[in-house]
Amino acid sequence: MGCGSSNSTEITEPESEPQRAQGSGGQVTESKGRVVATRTVDILSPEAIIAVFAEFDVNGDGFISVQELKLGLSKMNIAYNDEVIYQLIRKMDADGDGQISIREFAVFWVEIHSLPPPPELAKLQALFRAMDTDGNGYITMDELKTLLLRANGSYTDKELFAIMRLADTDGDGRIDFDEFCRLMVRLGSRK
Repeated sequence: MGCGSSNSTEITEPESEPQRAQGSGGQVTESKGRVVATRTVDILSPEAIIAVFAEFDVNGDGFISVQELKLGLSKMNIAYNDEVIYQLIRKMDADGDGQISIREFAVFWVEIHSLPPPPELAKLQALFRAMDTDGNGYITMDELKTLLLRANGSYTDKELFAIMRLADTDGDGRIDFDEFCRLMVRLGSRK
């Protein structure tokens, strides 16, 4: 979820014989010596909701307990306190049984992802889209070069690599939206 939720998420699955998805944004990639297929899935699709729910439902009993909610938020590096947990449970737990069913989770998930983003997030999304000239959801080294040329008229390789090293926290050679948001926060906090 990070800085802001996009309208899609990638689900990576190992496949014995990878096949390219035609017209769906799918791609086949190599990862640690094995071939995996990735496909873009709408974050509001039943498949995506079930996948996220399963990440929280650690024991697989079909419910998210208070402990599982805390564990899931921790895994996502989302800060919380007891008041936040209480409010989340209260908001999601429609039947008041103290745990969250897949149905309750789905209703909450759709609700929070259907809200318009805060103005700051909308501005960051617009800026990111403008920098992501090929629209693939990442700012590449070439796109960063173009941006630096437009902004400064010139740049050094040292400057280019320093920005990429600072922003590209997962080391994949490109900047996704969450990495972009974290970079903007870091740059804003230096002022």
